[in-house]
Amino acid sequence: MRLPGFDMYDTCKHIAATLIYIKHKEANWEHGKSSKSSRIYEASNRFIQALASLPQQQTAVDILPEKIPLHVEYYCVISYMQSIYIEMKVGEKRGYVVKNAKEFLRSVLQGNSYVFTKNFSYSPESHLILQQDMEIFELLAAMYRNEDIYKSNSFSYYGRQSTDEKRYIRISPLLAKELFAKLVNRDFKLGESASAKQQVNIEMDTLPFQFSISRNENNDLQLTLGDTSGMMYFSAYEMLYYHGVFYFPKREQIPVLQEVVNFSSTLPKLAIDQAQADVFISEALPSLKKIGDVQISEDVSEEIVQRPLKAKLYLQLRDNQVIGKLEYHYGDTVILPFGKRDKSDVIIIRDVEKERQIMSLIEHVNFHYNGKDLYMENNEEEMYHFLYKVLPVLDEYVELYLSQEIRNMMFDIKQGPTTSVRVESSSDLLEVGFDMEGINDAEVQNILEAVIEKSAITACLMGHCFHWRGMNLHPLASLSMICKLKRAILRKMEHCKSRFIAACKLMNCSTHKKTTIQHFESCLII
Repeated sequence: MRLPGFDMYDTCKHIAATLIYIKHKEANWEHGKSSKSSRIYEASNRFIQALASLPQQQTAVDILPEKIPLHVEYYCVISYMQSIYIEMKVGEKRGYVVKNAKEFLRSVLQGNSYVFTKNFSYSPESHLILQQDMEIFELLAAMYRNEDIYKSNSFSYYGRQSTDEKRYIRISPLLAKELFAKLVNRDFKLGESASAKQQVNIEMDTLPFQFSISRNENNDLQLTLGDTSGMMYFSAYEMLYYHGVFYFPKREQIPVLQEVVNFSSTLPKLAIDQAQADVFISEALPSLKKIGDVQISEDVSEEIVQRPLKAKLYLQLRDNQVIGKLEYHYGDTVILPFGKRDKSDVIIIRDVEKERQIMSLIEHVNFHYNGKDLYMENNEEEMYHFLYKVLPVLDEYVELYLSQEIRNMMFDIKQGPTTSVRVESSSDLLEVGFDMEGINDAEVQNILEAVIEKSAITACLMGHCFHWRGMNLHPLASLSMICKLKRAILRKMEHCKSRFIAACKLMNCSTHKKTTIQHFESCLII
């Protein structure tokens, strides 16, 4: 249907509205495209500005000579809980207290200004922080970051500090040694900034202890520790302070240092019983020498002797127990490790390491001490282990003295068994025999059973412990195979009604022992 106005104007309002809509749509699309592009460029500009605003590494001093170098003062503050803190002052000629250490370090490391007072402000454009101080600032800032991690993961931390507390930086034990090594080359004093005067130094791998050993009025040995007034040990830092010096000991010195500190209240003069003199000189003295200088009086030095150790172990059987007696011989001096040392005119420097090795072997064997004797129960397995495993090792460290009863228990078979199989022509009997040196007739069956069970020993029989391991037992294995074939042979020899006899020919026996095949089977079943 044609509208009336169409013939007059060649168009109508509907066509006009459609064209206007299309025009506005194209305009909006162009505007949107331009707006999206603008947002992309805006983000790029912000990214570039963010990177450009990052602090740049300081250039060398001679490039910008107009910058004024700042002097930094460091103060070591110790809390009553033995935590260590650092306080700082910074300025051109006069030092200003850094009231908020965390904010100051952040400003310096990010290249920003920091206001101290209305009279002084730090400005990276006009002030220079020396490289030595920048390295220290980096370490201090790392301690803050480490602390922040613990604060953020703590359920009980409230996260607030007073204004005064903000000036102190708590030193992390992990970084204390590295930090102090840098601080001693700067202006570094002990105490708070308002009163500190003493310059701080450090010592690595050494300690300041002085010991002396002499005789007291009771003629006992006396250990005297030198002056320790003002000495402080920081266990968390494994560090010792004494007279303006922080000492960082070696790893092996720390256990000795801790014990000396624990006993420091009684150590100024420590009396040592004469019965303990050997132990003190042999074991305690070497440890003391690790942490300090030890002076020994002339009269005590004359008493100290060093002689080689000869250990002796006596073993005997008593009441179904192995009884042992251990002695340490140093020259003419005999020491019983399980007894009290008699008084002597000499002090022996004992071979502590060798004594410990011997005691370790004694404990390994499951020896017990009842206050009088060393003893071990006569258990078959333990006895075998002791006789054939432990004694050969002990023999390298001690002189062994075995009673005849102990010697009789040891039976080491050096030559394997020999077997023989033959048919006796006159009786058509199969004769099986074996020889073994030194075996008693009464023990034959038990020995054969142990072999067939593939045991390392037979057990302790008739007062003997037999040792087979490593021996060639093929002859006995062949003997058992013959017995296994017995039934097959009988089936093929139905006409033979004679019995098969197995005879064991034993050395030192004038007659053959005969037994039936059935008896051998009871001994040799595999």
